[in-house]
Amino acid sequence: MSDFLMVPMHVDGLHLTDLRRVVGPSADFRRLPYTADRGTAADPRWVDVNATTPWLGSSLRDEALDDADLWLRPGVHLHWSLPDGLCRATHPVSGGQQDRSRVVFPAVPNRWLVVRTIGGSVDARWLVESDYVWSPAEKWPPQRAHEPDELCVFPWDPGGTGTPPWRYVGRRGQVPAGSRSPVWNQVETGERLPAGT
Repeated sequence: MSDFLMVPMHVDGLHLTDLRRVVGPSADFRRLPYTADRGTAADPRWVDVNATTPWLGSSLRDEALDDADLWLRPGVHLHWSLPDGLCRATHPVSGGQQDRSRVVFPAVPNRWLVVRTIGGSVDARWLVESDYVWSPAEKWPPQRAHEPDELCVFPWDPGGTGTPPWRYVGRRGQVPAGSRSPVWNQVETGERLPAGT
């Protein structure tokens, strides 16, 4: 059992019956400039995206009282925070000395099973993968399983021309009754966040 860590979690839930506008993220990495290929393999057409945006942190954040609108759809929206013990970094010990050139964070959960019960019976289950990184080639899945505003935007090294310097992170899949695996609405072509990100 030493491979398992069980800790209490604080979870807040917001039940919405209608659309609700809320304050969005403080920084939007989708504003970063990059060069994209909007053509085909036979006829590439390179265009500058966000060409007038400088590579400055102030270009990514919204001004006070002028943040981008974020709309939450009807349903239950969950927010949880990690226990303090999992949010503190340490310096590793090497040869009896602390290595102050490195910082190590403890491993944290990256899969979350969300179960909805009604009258004591399981009504639905979802698996949330918080470390799934969407490939730039992935199209938004059918049946409105995810919308861009439902996903976190994370800065990402594009590794060359043609892809944006950010990725969408996180996904959810419904787990059918009697199954241990979720049903994803897309073919998995994404990556995983590196450990310690």
